[in-house]
Amino acid sequence: MDQIAKESIPESSPIWVLDRWWMEKLGPDGRLPPRSAVDPTELGAAVIPWVFLARVLRDASNLDYCFRLVGTANTQLVGYDATGMSASDLFRGDDRAQIKLSFDETVLSGEPTFWSATIPHKQNFPVPVYRALYPLAADGKTADHLIGVAIPDGGQVPK
Repeated sequence: MDQIAKESIPESSPIWVLDRWWMEKLGPDGRLPPRSAVDPTELGAAVIPWVFLARVLRDASNLDYCFRLVGTANTQLVGYDATGMSASDLFRGDDRAQIKLSFDETVLSGEPTFWSATIPHKQNFPVPVYRALYPLAADGKTADHLIGVAIPDGGQVPK
């Protein structure tokens, strides 16, 4: 998994729709938008199937993530519905470390992050994707949710 510049993402990607939405919701003083700002009708049909929303779980020394919503295309992309599951329960080994790295980077920086990655499918084949993660915060500062999309390189769910 490599962190990439936003400009590396193909112009036709639904990531750009989510990016514009997030930038519009960002406060003029840089305050992060809250989870309550997420309105599926604003994101539209091009984005909603690819979206995932994760709650940030914090303890004294660790961050974890509970998937609150996983779009239908994203579910097809990995071969299962992760809604209600935590990242630490879903992923193991290097996959877990890579997911945690990207999620933690977004939460701790309070900035969107963009990635080129290969994610595991339930049937043990890798799927190359572009992934974008955006922090959300009820208090405008401390990320308590992530909204993201993982779009296959080429835009189609593998069969």
